[in-house]
Amino acid sequence: MKVNDVYEMLPMNRSRFTLVLLFILALATSIAQSQEQKEKPILRGKIGNTSVMFCFAQPESGRTAGDVVGYYYPLTTGASKYLHLSEKGQYFEDYQNDKTVIWQLNEITDSKITGYKLVGNKKERIDLSRLKTKPKKPTNKNGYDLENQGCDDAFNQPRVTSLLKKIKIQEKLVMDKTYQVMIFEDLNTAISYQLALLPDTFENAAQYQQEQKKKIETTLYFRQDLKDGQNPSDETIKESIVYWDENWLTIRQEGDEYSGGAHPNFWQNFTTYNIQTGKEEELWGWFKNVKVKTSNIDSKIWKDYQPSERFRKLACKFDNFTICKKVFESDDGHDDIAYSSCVEAKNNPLTKNDQSENDACDSIDEPNRLSLGLSSKGLVVRTHLDYGSGSGSYNSLIPYAALAPYLNQKGHENIEQIMLHKSAVQ
Repeated sequence: MKVNDVYEMLPMNRSRFTLVLLFILALATSIAQSQEQKEKPILRGKIGNTSVMFCFAQPESGRTAGDVVGYYYPLTTGASKYLHLSEKGQYFEDYQNDKTVIWQLNEITDSKITGYKLVGNKKERIDLSRLKTKPKKPTNKNGYDLENQGCDDAFNQPRVTSLLKKIKIQEKLVMDKTYQVMIFEDLNTAISYQLALLPDTFENAAQYQQEQKKKIETTLYFRQDLKDGQNPSDETIKESIVYWDENWLTIRQEGDEYSGGAHPNFWQNFTTYNIQTGKEEELWGWFKNVKVKTSNIDSKIWKDYQPSERFRKLACKFDNFTICKKVFESDDGHDDIAYSSCVEAKNNPLTKNDQSENDACDSIDEPNRLSLGLSSKGLVVRTHLDYGSGSGSYNSLIPYAALAPYLNQKGHENIEQIMLHKSAVQ
C-alpha cells in the first residue's frame, strides 16, 4: 500500500490535515519556522526493538523544502537518522552502504505514528506516541534561540542526560598546589572541554562547579539541536590554572574552532581572581594611564582597555625577552603556541622580528587589544593581532621588576606581594 493511498483512507479532519502539511510543506520565513516548531509533536516509542525519539524536522539550509520531514535517534546511541519524502510521496531513510530504507506508514495522527520500516526483506514495526509530559528543559537557552533549527529541547533531553554522565573530574598540579578540572569529550557533537574548577579557598566553589556543569549542558542542547540543521564545527576549550598564591589565582583559557574554510580560529585569554573575595580582578586596574571604552551589546556591558603607548612599547620590547622561552607548559605535552612560533622564527631569520608585526604591536588601535595574566615568571601580556584566526597573536612576558614605572598605588602593593611570594618559594 502506498502512502498516498493511506492518506485517502484516513479521515482527513482539520488536525490531521495540518499534521500532514507539516510533514510536506516548508514555511518561508524564520517566524513561521519558529511557529512550526512549536506545533510539531515530539514522539517516543520503538522502531523494531530499538527505543527512539522522533520529531518533525524544520527545512534545512540548502535543501529542497519538504525533503527532510523528520528525524530520530536511538536512545542507545544518540546519533540522528533522517526521514525524507520523495517527489512521489514516498517516505524513505538513508541507510548504510548507500541502501535506502522505505517507511510504510498506516497511521498518522496528532498523537501517534505507526507502520513498518522495510530493511531488505525484513519488516520492523514502527510504533511512536506523542510525549504527553515533556522532560525538564535547560534554564539558560536564550543564547541560541535565534539559531535553533531543530526540535524542542525535550527531544534532545534524553541524549543530553546520557552525555552528561561522561563528565570526568581530574586533578592537576600548579605551583605545588592541587586543583581539579572538569573534562568532557564527545565526538558526536565535536566538542572537547577541560574546564578549571575553582579551589575550595573560594566560598562559592560549589556554585562555580555547578555553573560549569550547566555550561556544558546548555552547550550540548545547542549543539545537538544545531547538528540536525547543519554540521557543527569542531570546538575545543581548555582551561588551566597558571598562577596561584595566597592572594591571586589566574586561569588561562584557550580554545580553537574549525567550521571549514581557510583556517581554524584560535583564541587565548586570562581571568584573574582575588582569592580573599572570590571575585574576578581586572588587572588593568593596577596600571596608570589606562583608557576604558564601555559599550552595550545585547544588553551586556563590555569594556575595552587601552593602555598608554609607553606601556604598549614595553610589551613589544619584552616580546624579544620571550623569544624561544617557554611561557607555559601544556598539559598535553605540546608547547605553548607562542613558544612554537618563536622556534620557527629562530630557525627562519626572514620571519624573526618581522617589522610589520612589530608595527602592529606598537599600535593602540581598538582592534589590537591586550589582555593580562599573572604567572610565576612575570606578567603575561597577550597581544591579539588577528581576530580572524588568532594566528598573529602571541604572549609577551614582562618581569615584575620592570613594571614599576607603569603601576598605580594598588598595582605597586599587589606586585610587591607577588614578588615577595616568589622570593619565598625560590
